[in-house]
Amino acid sequence: MSGLDDLYAKPEDRWSRHVLRWLRTGTALAVAVCLLGLLAGGWYGARRAAYHEATAVVLISPLAGNAFSPDGTGSDLVNLETEAQLVRSNSVADDVLADLGLSLSPAELLETVSVEVPPNTQILRISAEDKDPDRALSAAQAFAESYLDFRRARALAASSSLAEQVAEQVAERQKELNRRSRDLAAQAPDSPGALLLRQQILDINTQLVQLRAQLSALQATRAEPGEVVTPAALPETGLLGERELMAGLGLLVGVGGSLGVAAVRARRDGRVRSVDDLAEVGVPVLGEVSATDDGDDLTTAGLRSGILAALPQRPLVLALVSAGREVHVADGLARSMARARYEAVLVELTSGAGHREGVSDLVLDRASVDDVLVPVTSHLSRVVPGRMPERLPDLLGSPDMGAALTEMGKRADVVVLEAGSAHEPWSQAVVRHSHGVLLEVHADSTTLKDISAARSMIWSSGGQVVGLVLVHQQEGDLGR
Repeated sequence: MSGLDDLYAKPEDRWSRHVLRWLRTGTALAVAVCLLGLLAGGWYGARRAAYHEATAVVLISPLAGNAFSPDGTGSDLVNLETEAQLVRSNSVADDVLADLGLSLSPAELLETVSVEVPPNTQILRISAEDKDPDRALSAAQAFAESYLDFRRARALAASSSLAEQVAEQVAERQKELNRRSRDLAAQAPDSPGALLLRQQILDINTQLVQLRAQLSALQATRAEPGEVVTPAALPETGLLGERELMAGLGLLVGVGGSLGVAAVRARRDGRVRSVDDLAEVGVPVLGEVSATDDGDDLTTAGLRSGILAALPQRPLVLALVSAGREVHVADGLARSMARARYEAVLVELTSGAGHREGVSDLVLDRASVDDVLVPVTSHLSRVVPGRMPERLPDLLGSPDMGAALTEMGKRADVVVLEAGSAHEPWSQAVVRHSHGVLLEVHADSTTLKDISAARSMIWSSGGQVVGLVLVHQQEGDLGR
């Protein structure tokens, strides 16, 4: 879409075109990604803020017959994961439902409960989540207490079963003792049978003493499964709520995502953004300037020095060709030449047509060199396309154009040709009459493919690209 089309379009059409042009840029995508991250984080934070999570901490105590008994080894502590699964068992959930009077199924209740096992500890962190903070506190505390009750009952059941087994052994040994005592009474006191029975009775008495001691110990055992060292509590709220924190995190993710997208886009589209991107072109970069530079700048002076060093012949005919749509630095470069006291002539081939004699009139012998030279400043003159610009595509490639440039060179040290885009026919026609071509590359719009295509067109037209100049739209973009 050209500038004239935008100028004469209706206001609403111009607005829509500006919006579409903005949407095609990476800025719109970056803003969209950041906004999406912000909204997603805020939504998740609001959802999280609607729920309250209470946590109770339980310290596990060793129990006889359990992996955490005093006789266990350090490697047995891995079984604490089994205890964590026991907290979320249906048996414990049923007790909690009964204690709290909830009309839920065990599976529905267990969806709100989680258990964490801190490394290298004998601690369980039992958390319950609910929209009501009081219900979350009650559920976490109830699960901790019901789990300990279940563990205590299990330990007592194991201890009772073992005590019953020992009691049965005591009864059997007592029966055996009574039988041996009756047999001893029937034997002669000094007979060998009496001596054997006395030894057997002594052994049985010893076993009975040990079994009765073991039975007393089992009956006196108290099952202490552990304790709730930290009752259920809600986490302390900080300066920022869950919604704000998640929104900020979402924004950070969005910024990171937009940077990643920008990096991918930059790698894919091949657009030139800095001098480093031109390293693989194979043509030296003679300067880096701003499109708004009027020639009175050190960057343009550096460009001027690079050109004069690359093309030492005098007079010098230099063609400025753009790899994009138009040339920006021709006027500033010509003024810089003049400030360095070089006699310079700026030949405009793309603007200023129709008002006075110019290049077309000179080539057609309808005007002389002195007629077409328009003084601009000290040491600088300008030549416009002339009264018949439509003839230029045919005239610029003719031998008469070369003769006209030779005549201009007799009055100047440097003739700067503002040739326009490499894709235009007049630029392809005029480069054959130049000593060298300075190819203009526009930051953020020209791609490496554009540069390659422009070089091919210039070379096929008989011109030679001696260097590149990187042009930024804003002065602040230099060296970014």
